[in-house]
Amino acid sequence: MEDTTESLNRAALHYKEAIRLARATQMDSLSDEYTGLEIALAAVLEKLEKFTQAIVIYADICSRYSEALDPSAQIFQSDTSFMENDDRDNLITRHLRVAVRASELLAYKLDRVTEAGLFLKKQIFMSQRYLNEVMSNLQNMQDKLALDDVNGLISTMRLCMIPKEDAVYVPYSTELFAARDLYVSLALETEDLNEALDTKFFTILMMHEMGASPIDILLTRCDVGSIYYLLAHKENTSSDEVGAPSLRNQGEHHIFYDISSLCFKDVLSSIAELRSGSGFLNTNEPSDLDDIDQATALAVYGLGSIAHDCGDYNRALELLREARLRCRGSNNAELLSHVEASLQKLGTDIDRHKGLEGNV
Repeated sequence: MEDTTESLNRAALHYKEAIRLARATQMDSLSDEYTGLEIALAAVLEKLEKFTQAIVIYADICSRYSEALDPSAQIFQSDTSFMENDDRDNLITRHLRVAVRASELLAYKLDRVTEAGLFLKKQIFMSQRYLNEVMSNLQNMQDKLALDDVNGLISTMRLCMIPKEDAVYVPYSTELFAARDLYVSLALETEDLNEALDTKFFTILMMHEMGASPIDILLTRCDVGSIYYLLAHKENTSSDEVGAPSLRNQGEHHIFYDISSLCFKDVLSSIAELRSGSGFLNTNEPSDLDDIDQATALAVYGLGSIAHDCGDYNRALELLREARLRCRGSNNAELLSHVEASLQKLGTDIDRHKGLEGNV
């Protein structure tokens, strides 16, 4: 261990010296060569568990990228009013990758989740500034939909499954969606569920606009259903905590449970089309089929969780058992562990319910 640490410390010193020489020779601080040295140094610092120092390096790189991508910045004050598109797209791609890494360290190594979310949100905004026309049109579309507009939300997400003929090509779409997904995860960590939902739904609109595959959109629709479930579950749990009659005891369904259920059922309906090979959803790609299996397990698990919360224990047991089988079939160990935990909790609730009936 000591030898490894010593080697890493030496490597860090070498990278620092290389960066010093690069500055001395006035190497372009936006070039792959220069930022490559900084990223290599940050990676070594991560291995040494010097996460704060690594984050400082990543944040500094992001700051330079953001400044370079600002149309009002000095870099654009030349005969060509804008950076060449290829250079700009390459810069945005690298910017998003570095921003994601910095946010991950900030949230999961230093436990500064809120700060990580704010940082990442700013970097995403900087990277999306060249999609203003696309973003404006999509924002107008989202603004017309309310979070409890069941028919509007479901129909819009279903329409997004139809491939768009005039899709906008965005070279950094993979990095952009990865950054937005991480931002949603951070919002969920801080229980900012409305922000997570808005972001995830808007991501679906963006994915459609940018020509993402229906399979990828399908998985994101599962995420929307999951967030609606969390919204309803949170309100249900809050009612239990303050002593008010819970939704489970009242036998009532909160509107967000209804929307979540419809999201999951609509996903399963789309999956039925996928499996039948009908129309534009025809696919035989192994990776697509794996994703379909995963989406099926997620949707069935979601429906089982809703049934459990609403007191339909028999239906919940049936669905959760099916979800367990589907998880095993898709080799999704993480989801399987959640399903097993839900089944255990359901068993406890069933036993308690039987006990209450016996005392009547």
